[in-house]
Amino acid sequence: MPSSNGALTAPRTRPAPTQQSPTPQARIPSCPQCGTDDFLIYSSYLPPAKVPDGGTEPARTFYTCTRCGSAGGHEVPSGWRPPGWFYCT
Repeated sequence: MPSSNGALTAPRTRPAPTQQSPTPQARIPSCPQCGTDDFLIYSSYLPPAKVPDGGTEPARTFYTCTRCGSAGGHEVPSGWRPPGWFYCT
């Protein structure tokens, strides 16, 4: 398919939900103030979950830094678990 400048480009298709890569926010937790994960206390962890449309909701964690007191939370990579936490299935 020709683009506006005449170059050929592949048609744009959106991957199926199971093929999508993690979002840019999916990263290993670290304190934005201190720049380390040495002082993080994890208050909750939400594992990945299936959603009705067939996709997957990414895993999320929430934490507090005991060094500076800041709190945060964001998506984490698939397979990551808070240190010392385990789940029975």
